[in-house]
Amino acid sequence: MWKRLGASGTFLAIGALWGACAGERYVDVDVNGEIACDTQADCDAWGFGWECTGGACWCPGGTAWCCAQEPGSDSCNRACHPPGACTDEHHVDEPARCETPEDCPGPVSPRCGRATCTDHVCGLEVVPETTTQRAGDCVVVQCSERGEAFDAPAPDDVFNDANECTIDRCDEVLMTIANEPYPRGAAPASSGYCDGQGHWVGCLLDADCGHPELICSGRGSCIIKTCADGDLDSIIGETAIDCGGPCDPCPSGQPCSQATDCTEGVCKENRCAHATCDDEVLNGSESDVDCGGPSCAPCGGGLKCSAHDDCASGVCSRGICQQAGCRDGVMNQDERDVDCGGERCGPCGRHAARSGPASTGEGT
Repeated sequence: MWKRLGASGTFLAIGALWGACAGERYVDVDVNGEIACDTQADCDAWGFGWECTGGACWCPGGTAWCCAQEPGSDSCNRACHPPGACTDEHHVDEPARCETPEDCPGPVSPRCGRATCTDHVCGLEVVPETTTQRAGDCVVVQCSERGEAFDAPAPDDVFNDANECTIDRCDEVLMTIANEPYPRGAAPASSGYCDGQGHWVGCLLDADCGHPELICSGRGSCIIKTCADGDLDSIIGETAIDCGGPCDPCPSGQPCSQATDCTEGVCKENRCAHATCDDEVLNGSESDVDCGGPSCAPCGGGLKCSAHDDCASGVCSRGICQQAGCRDGVMNQDERDVDCGGERCGPCGRHAARSGPASTGEGT
């Protein structure tokens, strides 16, 4: 609700936040990154130490901030603090004693650093951002002072869906992938056309077909005129009225003689059938044969994809699923945490270079 507040809504929001401290000395508040901004002044107006980053107000270096009400005070003393920094006495707990780093608690996220033991006192060695990142997810994973991983906007970390009829970009406020349709017209990288809905087609107008006997179908294919005459022209190969053979393929339930006569590429018992995840045909919402999309199992490495979720590894780059690795920014294979643990990757809590395949190098 925070992102759309006007001037009056902003005052109401401040009142709601301050009201959260009533009757409590220390209250954790989780609205970090939820308030939109155009300039740094928009964040400064709240007085909480926020920075305007990617169109939203963020604490510099943490995923949460602490609301502290001083004893005897009627108001809240709010400011950005590392998560967990505020205790009942408004100070950081005394560090634990140790003999070796193994005696000490590590960072909240193992890939943010490691525990240290210096002069028998536990500490943390934390990196500002994780050394492994998933390419093309519009975020960079950074680390708070206590080693907690959090997502920060990375507008240049765009996802390449290998579709010339989409414009790859990031939504900087929502930190999400936004592959928007390319404008209707000639395709930017081939001799075809973009239909304005993110699909490549062979034509948009009859004139694009370059022959007086050809017309552009509703599916964006050049077909002969008899494919749109409303008759069953079996002599030219139609299997149903105006579909099949040289015409556009037929929908499920219509007669067919081969797979190419059908929209979903499946002809069973001379009838077009619906796509399934075991029909050995690339159809439906699949990204490759019988895998990917919202209905079928994820695809293995080397197979086609249009989203990270299409891949068993969780990594799709330039339209191809990548093999799971120890530097891909995703918790996969037998890892105990992101890019660490298991038989292939290094132990968690060490931010040195890990073994295994490197990330694709695309984006962050």
